[in-house]
Amino acid sequence: LASKLLKARNCVRLQQLAARKFMALEKNSYAAIGFLVSKTLTRTASLKRNFCALYYENLYKKYLNDPNSVGEAWRVYFENKNSEAKLTGGGTYSANIDIDALADKISSKIGSNVGISNQQASEITRILNLVRSYQTVGHEKATTDPLKLIETYGNIMQIGKRKKLNTKRLDYRFHGFSDESLDKEFFVDGHYQRGFLSIKKNWKLRDLINALEKAYCGNIGVEYMHIQDIDECNWIRIKLEEGAFEIPAKKHMLQSFDRLCWAVLFGDFLQSKYNTQKRFGLEGCESFIPGLKCMIDSLVDHGCEQVTLGMPHRGRLNVLANVLRKPLSKIFQEFLGEKKGAEEEWGKSGDVKYHLGTSYQRVYDDTGKKVELHLLPNPSHLEAVDPVVCGFVRASQHYMKDQDRVKNVGILIHGDAAFSGQGIVYETIQMADLYNYTTGGTIHIIVNNQIGFTTTPLDARSGINPSDLAKTVGAPIFHVNADDVLAVERCCKLAAEYRMRFKKDVVIDIIGYRKYGHNELDQPSFTQPLMYQQINKRDNVLKIYEDQLVNQGVFTKEEAKLNYRDVIWEKMMHSYNKAKEHEADNRGWIPSKWDTIKIPQNISEFKHTGVSLSKLEQLGKKICTIPEDFDAHKMIRKIYEARLKSIEDGVGIDWGTAEALAFATLIDEDFHVRISGQDVERGTFSHRHAHIHSQTVDEEYIPLEK
Repeated sequence: LASKLLKARNCVRLQQLAARKFMALEKNSYAAIGFLVSKTLTRTASLKRNFCALYYENLYKKYLNDPNSVGEAWRVYFENKNSEAKLTGGGTYSANIDIDALADKISSKIGSNVGISNQQASEITRILNLVRSYQTVGHEKATTDPLKLIETYGNIMQIGKRKKLNTKRLDYRFHGFSDESLDKEFFVDGHYQRGFLSIKKNWKLRDLINALEKAYCGNIGVEYMHIQDIDECNWIRIKLEEGAFEIPAKKHMLQSFDRLCWAVLFGDFLQSKYNTQKRFGLEGCESFIPGLKCMIDSLVDHGCEQVTLGMPHRGRLNVLANVLRKPLSKIFQEFLGEKKGAEEEWGKSGDVKYHLGTSYQRVYDDTGKKVELHLLPNPSHLEAVDPVVCGFVRASQHYMKDQDRVKNVGILIHGDAAFSGQGIVYETIQMADLYNYTTGGTIHIIVNNQIGFTTTPLDARSGINPSDLAKTVGAPIFHVNADDVLAVERCCKLAAEYRMRFKKDVVIDIIGYRKYGHNELDQPSFTQPLMYQQINKRDNVLKIYEDQLVNQGVFTKEEAKLNYRDVIWEKMMHSYNKAKEHEADNRGWIPSKWDTIKIPQNISEFKHTGVSLSKLEQLGKKICTIPEDFDAHKMIRKIYEARLKSIEDGVGIDWGTAEALAFATLIDEDFHVRISGQDVERGTFSHRHAHIHSQTVDEEYIPLEK
């Protein structure tokens, strides 16, 4: 339409302009609409009226045919006009308009940009590109490494970091601005975005950059622009950009300090009493403990009743003690070797103290809400527990009739090297959104100590971050500095809220360090001397956070020592003294619902499991019959006819029939039967055919469900 009109008026320049800007109109950008209208208004009055009126009338016809065929702003505009027309008794709004009035309407929406020049349009585009760069790669500049290894040593081989290539995109000069531009004010309309661009439109470049730096380049760095759903992106953007300016309450800071005290002092206590034993401590990432507890709190606030955790050995004792409240005397007893026959009782499993799990029910005093916490046992095989946790959660959701998948949530804790290096992680994540396997999202926490035993990231993975594989399922990734307790808690809370809202996987990458070697008896300076020079110079996270609260006037150092440090240490000493007196409970790792499980020494009585012949015949006829009006494949129907005959004759029963009878008798007794894997419907050797597909329509028939 624009092309014909402009060609008729022999205006080549306007024709080219219209062609370039026409798509912008369809994409509902007020700035682009204003740009085109303002250009058109500089021409003759007749051209103005013909072109704009014809375009507007065409747009209104599209709206009448299908309101969703035009942009949101136009849709709202036309809806308002129709409402006005009906209120005034004029019926449906007519598209016959005064084009000058239309230009005024658009001008009111986009302010001074109606008359923008080519240079101004270019500046706006460059600013939006700068904003997008922060949202996309700001995490690469974020101060998430407490050791500042790259800043201190550069990217040398011994540090072995993957090179970050995109930080230059965060320089305003890269986008064509100069120092003189910093105090210039620009109109920025990210109209489909949320966050501070939706609240404030006019920004000085300097103020905009400062806001972006605070939101995206502080102690939290977030990867979320790979997510395809704009609602998810906007939700995260609001939390990041508006939440960056929130100040936590004093009550919350004191609770965080108390939780951090328990986490740090637990490691210190074990080091002071059992410094010749392996324990795979959490030192260097202790903020993970208050973060995990904050995450559980948030899940419970959103309706969760059961949390199932899986994790490797590093930090497990700390989680057992401070999250699942395993009695400290039991843990200390295991260090003393006081198992009292546990190995003989359980069949010499070889499990050590940092392999075991436990269960615990937490009751919140202020609300009365309850949550069951389960930490599943895990062997030395890293990540082996991942699919077990997901299966445990899925089964619990089934029996709890949790169709919304909010009552039971799985949390998996990983090491950085294992997350990117173990194939089972990728396999488990790929099942996250499969209908028959989904748990409504798993929360992944990477306890990232920036080293895998003695292997650097450069020799361990191809991506910049260990979390990169999570992008394959569109999971947001929160990178956070482990020495910033409040930032860790904020990420954990956001991850919990995201999981409960969008029912998807989410990843938190807590970047810290490992104070000792791979275990406490290792000497890490053999292979990473420069890294450990940095580690040995650092105060621990408790000292850092305590100094922060003292400086903010939350408490004094004397109060911190008297009310927290001394009290906690005294409680640990009390449990230590009771350890030898504590009666061993070798079944402490078993969830309460499994407390009837028998140890090898307890022989179960033989129970009758048979089914009467009449019941087998009754069930057999049901599961071997296909309705006449169902268009099954002729070979499948022939197989089922043979099966039915074998049931009726009592001879010639094949494997597939016997297997189906076994399943049917269990289902008849109200047992839930689930078979998972590839080709389970048909059977690998084409023997099962438990799931029959119509040959003509999209229908299926499952005899076992009848």
